[in-house]
Amino acid sequence: MTGVYDWVVSDPRKNKTLKGSAVFEYQVRQQADGKLVVIGENGKVLERITP
Repeated sequence: MTGVYDWVVSDPRKNKTLKGSAVFEYQVRQQADGKLVVIGENGKVLERITP
């Protein structure tokens, strides 16, 4: 499973905010009962914006 998402992180004590986008990849396995379990993950920042 893969995708791209936008993110925002802020630290009010330092009056800082960062935002950007990242790509993610999850490896999943289906259990006998039908539930999906994450068995691996990977990701990286595609863009980081510092206002």
